Amino acid sequence: TYTMPRAYVVQGAFDASIFKRAIAYVLRRHEILRSTFDYGEDGVPEQTVHADYSLPVVEIDLRHLPEPQREAELQRLAQVDASTPFDLKTQLPFRASIIPLSDRACGVQLNVHHIAADARSMELVRKEMFAAYDAYSKGAEPRLQPLQLQYGDYACWHRELMQRGFIEKELGYWKKQLADLPEVHALPQKGPRQAKVQGSGDSFWQNVDAELAQGVRQLCRSPECTPFMLLHSVFGLVVAAYSGPGDVVVGTPI
Repeated sequence: TYTMPRAYVVQGAFDASIFKRAIAYVLRRHEILRSTFDYGEDGVPEQTVHADYSLPVVEIDLRHLPEPQREAELQRLAQVDASTPFDLKTQLPFRASIIPLSDRACGVQLNVHHIAADARSMELVRKEMFAAYDAYSKGAEPRLQPLQLQYGDYACWHRELMQRGFIEKELGYWKKQLADLPEVHALPQKGPRQAKVQGSGDSFWQNVDAELAQGVRQLCRSPECTPFMLLHSVFGLVVAAYSGPGDVVVGTPI
């Protein structure tokens, strides 16, 4: 669905009306968040920036539920939001849910389509939104620096690079590097491979102690690589050990 959901629980007093003002403020700052996308008469996708739009915010009050049921419903709502696609022709690529849990806690769910943001810009949206909320709650106006560029400016710059042949050169390099790679992995499986890719997955977290973390950083100094590069390489070696001979393809979000 190319959605980028984020879920938070705000502890303390929370004013939904002020938060809606903060959302409106961020949407005014970023044209891409108040745009729709459709094909033009020539079949080329077009972006339409809207000055007038309905604020894509819903409120779902869970304060009447017992605490265990309330937590389960909050998780269910987060899963539903994450799996619900955007209709980019008619909907803005941004939506939010305000979910009161008690008088001192409120769930906040934000979701942006990947056409309008990536992981780094989602963090920017979060910071700007809560900064605006903080200002409005104090009776002041947000004092964020005016934006010099919009996402559309970046898209125009990127299109110029494509017209100069830059993209074709880069694409040619990677086509050569990735030629003849296996389409699927050769890892042992518990059962038969599904005919259709489901796109479902999970996250696994592992804490490491300070001594091991320091050892990783020390090891990275010699080849001048980052801890991510090192750990990614180790992961590839482990996968290769279980999948047998041949190339191993590992994708990571950037």
